[in-house]
Amino acid sequence: MHSFRDFLEASASGAVFLVVLYGLGACADIAPHDNGDAGLVRDAAGADASEPASRYVRFVDTGAGAGTLFVDASDAERWVYVDLDAQAEVQPADPADDTTWDLAFRRFHVASNGGVSGAGGVSVARVDGLPFVDVTLPSAASFETDRADGEDDDALPDYVFSGGLDPWYAYDVETHVLTPKTRVFVLRTTAGAAVKVAIERYYDDAGGSGHPTLRYARVPTP
Repeated sequence: MHSFRDFLEASASGAVFLVVLYGLGACADIAPHDNGDAGLVRDAAGADASEPASRYVRFVDTGAGAGTLFVDASDAERWVYVDLDAQAEVQPADPADDTTWDLAFRRFHVASNGGVSGAGGVSVARVDGLPFVDVTLPSAASFETDRADGEDDDALPDYVFSGGLDPWYAYDVETHVLTPKTRVFVLRTTAGAAVKVAIERYYDDAGGSGHPTLRYARVPTP
């Protein structure tokens, strides 16, 4: 994956870069990079208390704990926190020491509340090669938590969803478009439930980036 610096150096001049950036507009992301951020747990507290509780999140439940989750994660500075058990947006005062949120979103970054990202004990298993409806509870050995940054192009933690060398998306260096991989993530939530999710879209209907749409469903456990 090419870094943002690589893209700048490949441009003939700053003016050319601005033209390209303007042309991409809302429908694409310049090469994924860390935005100078050192990770979710060092961010400031959540949204202002005067903001609506579900300003950036919408659940459409179809019954039996399944449905679609829409997230507005388009703000490059704000993390959006989601409680999958309550099907709600939450606003933790201290994300690193909070056991209500399960997933957090910012642009293409997705953190889970476990490991280096939080104290919620959330663990995640990646499942490739199976249709969403066929995914059941993976073996205990398949589950991971967010880890400290490894050998990749950014300085962010290696989130199970979006970090390291195998994130949820494929990135096209020519179009700067992110396309979800055919992958299902199974989470053990802060409440101990098992929920599977798949990121199906990253752009909204107008082509704006940072608007992930996820399919979710409860997974039966022994």
